[in-house]
Amino acid sequence: MLVEWFKKGKVINSSGKVLDNIVLTLKDKHAIMKRIWSSEKIELSEKEELLKELNKLDKGDWFDETRVFC
Repeated sequence: MLVEWFKKGKVINSSGKVLDNIVLTLKDKHAIMKRIWSSEKIELSEKEELLKELNKLDKGDWFDETRVFC
């Protein structure tokens, strides 16, 4: 579910409905990325691709901190 949120930039509930009243900020995407990275169920290759996507959105200090965490 977190991977979908990260990729689409929107929160989607378990029934597949997009929750339009919730906006994912860049800071939220960093928090999601950290949770994705700690998952044992997501392949390392997918985690690395998602980290590259985050780097396209942010090249600053937040990304450096997230990259070190991951």
